[in-house]
Amino acid sequence: MNKKWSVLAICAAMYGANLSAQEQHSEWQFGGRVGTLSIDSDSAQQEGIDDTAYLVGGYVDYIQNGWVTSINLDIAVYDDNEEFEQLVEGDGVFNDGDRSYESSDASAVLISIATGYQWSFGEDDSVSTRAQAGFTAVVASERSISFCSDCFSEDIDIDGGAFVKASLEKDTGPVTIGLYYQQFLASDGLSNSFGLNISGGF
Repeated sequence: MNKKWSVLAICAAMYGANLSAQEQHSEWQFGGRVGTLSIDSDSAQQEGIDDTAYLVGGYVDYIQNGWVTSINLDIAVYDDNEEFEQLVEGDGVFNDGDRSYESSDASAVLISIATGYQWSFGEDDSVSTRAQAGFTAVVASERSISFCSDCFSEDIDIDGGAFVKASLEKDTGPVTIGLYYQQFLASDGLSNSFGLNISGGF
C-alpha cells in the first residue's frame, strides 16, 4: 500500500473512532485562511516559480467529542519567473474584437483532508490546540492567461502529499481566530505552510 492510501486509511480509521464514541457532542465550523506555502526549492526551480507562494482558502471542520475532521479548499498563487505575454482578441459583449497583450499568471488549486484531536483549556475552554494528520492533492496547477479560452497554457508540476498539522486557536465569542503550521512529509513539491485562520461554528 503506497503512502497516499496509508494516510487515507489512517484518517478513515481515526474518523471511525470518532463516530463510535458513546457520548455524541458535535459541532460544525466554517472558516477561511490566508498564509504562505513553501515549495521544495528544486521543484520550484525546475518549474520556473519561486519557492514561496501565497495561499488563500476556505475550510469546514466537523468536531465530535474532541476529534476534528477537516476539509480544505485552497488557491495557491505562485510568484512566477517564466511569465509570458500573448496577443488576445476579445469576444465578449463589451470587448468584441478588441486586441490587447495580456500577461499570464500562475496558480494552483489544492484539496486537503485531515483528522486529529483537539484539546481545550483556559477560561471557559476558550483556547484550543489541535494535532492532525492528512493528505493534500494538487488538483490543478498551471501557468495561463485568465479568462482566455484559446490562449497558451502549461502545467506546473507540483505534487501534494501527506502532512501533519498543528494549530492554536482562541474563541473570542463571535469568531475563532487561530494560527496553524502544516509540515509535508516526503512530498515531491510542497514543504510547509503557515498562516492565520478565522472561523465560526454552529
